[in-house]
Amino acid sequence: MGQLIVYIGGARSGKSRLAQERVGARAPVAYIATATVAAHDGTVDPEMQARILRHQSDRPATWTTIEEPRDLAKAFQRAAECNAECILLDCLTLWLSNRVLELYPERWSDAAEIELLEELEEAFKSAKKYSAEVVVVTNELGGGLVPTHPMGRIFRDVHGRANQRLASIADEVQWVLAGLSMRMK
Repeated sequence: MGQLIVYIGGARSGKSRLAQERVGARAPVAYIATATVAAHDGTVDPEMQARILRHQSDRPATWTTIEEPRDLAKAFQRAAECNAECILLDCLTLWLSNRVLELYPERWSDAAEIELLEELEEAFKSAKKYSAEVVVVTNELGGGLVPTHPMGRIFRDVHGRANQRLASIADEVQWVLAGLSMRMK
């Protein structure tokens, strides 16, 4: 059974770079990209498009990239079918924002939040059944800040709960700050 490793930290902390360095020497690697160039309304977000292209150029050509902004379980299954020795999911934060945007505001409720968190937990529990090491990059949000928009508060709260669930089932949690990591679990 595979290991689940989490790199968590603030924006631009170096967590993605450290996660890539961890898996870089192994082959084959499946990289799950949760980003999408289309905004929620279907228009192209040029800034996100530039970020995605920059991240693509940083990845080794030998890595298999799986573009899956919505269905984590399906992405993990596709990675396992590639016989990946390591699966790198970057970034859980984008996956959560994609899923919250699908539901907010019309379909958002306490029940929808519970269902979303259960979907996330089941996806990661299923990923641990594969022989590959699964490395996840996620942001730590909040820092005591209370967003002024209701959706901002919902996203902060859901993301905090998602990180707690992920950490509880992870085999290792690395906290990243200023490009340095410290093992928390």
